[in-house]
Amino acid sequence: MKSATPSASPSKSPWEHLPVYLILAFYGVSFLLFKPWSLNFPLNDDWTYALGVNYLLQEGHIRICDLASPTQVLHLLWGAFCEKIGGGMGSLKVSTLLAAIGGALFFNASLKILGISSKLRSLAVLVLAANPLTYCLGFTFMTDVPYLCWMLLAFLLYLKSEQTSMERWMVLGSLAASGAYLIRQIGVFIPLGYSLYLLLEKRLTTHRVLKLWGIPLLTVLVHQLWFHLVHGPTWASVNIVSGTTLKHLSQPDVAFGDFIFRSLASSLMVGLMLFPFALGFLSDFRQFVRKKSSVQVPAITYFITVAYFLACVIFLAREGGMPHLENTLHRAGLGTLTVGGGTFKTTGAWGWENLWMVLTGLALGCGLLGIAALTSTWSLARPLEKAALHIFLTSSLVQFFTAMAGLKFFDRYLLILLPAALLVLVICATRWHLVMPVAYGGVAILLLFSVLGVQDYLAWNRAKWEVAHQGVQQGIPAGEIANGFDWDGLWTYEKNMETLKKIKPLKSIGEWEWQSLNAYKAFTSFNSQVPGRQLLAKSPYRTPFSSQTQYIYLWSY
Repeated sequence: MKSATPSASPSKSPWEHLPVYLILAFYGVSFLLFKPWSLNFPLNDDWTYALGVNYLLQEGHIRICDLASPTQVLHLLWGAFCEKIGGGMGSLKVSTLLAAIGGALFFNASLKILGISSKLRSLAVLVLAANPLTYCLGFTFMTDVPYLCWMLLAFLLYLKSEQTSMERWMVLGSLAASGAYLIRQIGVFIPLGYSLYLLLEKRLTTHRVLKLWGIPLLTVLVHQLWFHLVHGPTWASVNIVSGTTLKHLSQPDVAFGDFIFRSLASSLMVGLMLFPFALGFLSDFRQFVRKKSSVQVPAITYFITVAYFLACVIFLAREGGMPHLENTLHRAGLGTLTVGGGTFKTTGAWGWENLWMVLTGLALGCGLLGIAALTSTWSLARPLEKAALHIFLTSSLVQFFTAMAGLKFFDRYLLILLPAALLVLVICATRWHLVMPVAYGGVAILLLFSVLGVQDYLAWNRAKWEVAHQGVQQGIPAGEIANGFDWDGLWTYEKNMETLKKIKPLKSIGEWEWQSLNAYKAFTSFNSQVPGRQLLAKSPYRTPFSSQTQYIYLWSY
């Protein structure tokens, strides 16, 4: 049976631009389906960045919201540019979707440099774009997707430098890494993978070190000087970036337990995101058991696989089925749940226990296959492939482990790992047999999962904003309606933080202390009955999880 191999003459293939067409078509349909420009309400904590954009447009300089911990400078500039053109929070969501398109195209270009066939590249970019994390976060103004875009651009340019032996691409790659740092701090680690590869190849000269690290380190220095001497520290920089992280690491037993939990939970989540590849490989299961096979794995793979399997069995016996990480993907749907009475939310098949047990088993199988793919790929990789693995995998792992050092860890941080994991599977698919129709069937399932989840997420969020505005029309001040973190933050955070900063230092202000200053008179909920409370309003929404109209309710306190 024939293995998938790189195209011999990619430039002559009539399907050469298929990945680009698919990405543009995919997001084009998404734009028509959800009309992101009309979504003029914040989601989760993207209101903190929206406030930064408003400050920039109104005051003419960058002012970062106290609750937002990323560097975010470039994120705010890009958002301000798009809002200047489009206007409203909907334009900020468009800006993120444009970054998602860019990231997918950059990833496709990297795979093209490696000589990967257009059909295999199409599969990879669709998995990157259609998985629930990327797709859901693309409709927010969070930093995750824009950061991914800049990281993938840096990786592409480094790989281009290695392919052509032209060091100007190396400099441009480091410039892109600097752009990534100006969105999130961990961008400073992006040049690390290429540096390590050059070091192992005994090609890391002094002038290459300067070209790789000069611009990023200068960017860090200038940013830090500006932030501390001009802008001034924020609550998040004092309490999150340094405070809680150092406190977390100062408790080694707790930090180590969290490390194990997060590592296993993350491996399962990444496995779930990549299951189309697993389906494609396992559809020809004979290649893994017959003696004469293209599948080759080192002997140590069997030991690592067994150890990982036993660790996951113990973990799942203790923690139960997926999902284990909070924030974006949960059993009530996609997107952070910010309305009370979440147990009353209609979830349909999404909330079935048996479904999540199947998904957990699938994720575990993908994780096991991923270990075999990684060890096989690493040992048999060609020079340019090995360079790509270092550029993608080493840099991503260092960023990921840095993110795990914090007190809080969310599933959306896994976006950092997805391109590297996909690269491993794609390279492996050039040696193993991947049954393409089955793999594309898996993508269709993944896409359906994502689209239905986002449709539900946007629908109930629109309804919760509409019902809260009904309360405002009834005479209740917006700041006195408990309508979730995003509504409360948008209306009251800045005012309450200014009050708190006048009476105590930043490090003494609790994370949720600002909300304690709000004298709530009403609250929203999925619950249709709240004993002892008066129903003030309700707003309908349609969800793909039910054939019946659902409601968000506004109740008196």
